[in-house]
Amino acid sequence: MNILLTNDDGFLAPGLLALKEILKKYGDVYVIAPHYHQSGKSCGITFFKNLVIHNIDERTWSVEGTPADCVIVASILLKDKIDLVVSGVNNGYNMSYDAMYSGTCGACYQALMFGQKAVAFSVAKFFVEGHPQIDEEMEKVFKYILDNDLTSTKYFLNVNMQEPRYEKPLGIKFTRLYPRPSSFYMDVHNIPKHIYKVDHDYQVDKSDATYDIPATDQGYISITPLCLPVGDLEALKELKKKDIDYATC
Repeated sequence: MNILLTNDDGFLAPGLLALKEILKKYGDVYVIAPHYHQSGKSCGITFFKNLVIHNIDERTWSVEGTPADCVIVASILLKDKIDLVVSGVNNGYNMSYDAMYSGTCGACYQALMFGQKAVAFSVAKFFVEGHPQIDEEMEKVFKYILDNDLTSTKYFLNVNMQEPRYEKPLGIKFTRLYPRPSSFYMDVHNIPKHIYKVDHDYQVDKSDATYDIPATDQGYISITPLCLPVGDLEALKELKKKDIDYATC
């Protein structure tokens, strides 16, 4: 199996290097990842300027662009070699609506656009030099995904794990995104230069482990299938009920 490994923390990030060692047990790993940190880039791609690509070694490239750029570059450099795209391990959760902003997930969305299977891995609080328990659980999850043929070209798997704890995870929960909004605020003390910041201070109903945030909070590994936005059939039906001849407007 040929695996493309990417991320949004950069090609030298500890999470990517740790995941690379795990994936090497399951196939040939090609790394094409951002040259610089790219968190929050979502599915953004680079327009109006050339992408600088650094060839690190025969299976490693860094791209001065976004995670989605990296998947696009891989489609050119590696052509039809890739069987699976893996993104991560991200330093921090990508749950709830954060998955929409995430560059880690953005790479997987781009993979789906190319008809490729993909998995995104994120951990609440990652490590500097590596953590044996995280490595062990990550490999178990990846093997579980492969053994049960969970990957698909119709969706990618968004995997989130708790930070290292003394106890083992309780298991895997298949979940959906928790419906909580991000809140933003403006630092009024910097007038006239208003500074906007992202605030993640929110209330969560932690009892319903069918959602990703409560599931990980309870000690489970959360796996959420995420699809490309292709429109809403129910919304389309509602609009068609209101069909009006445009010429009469």
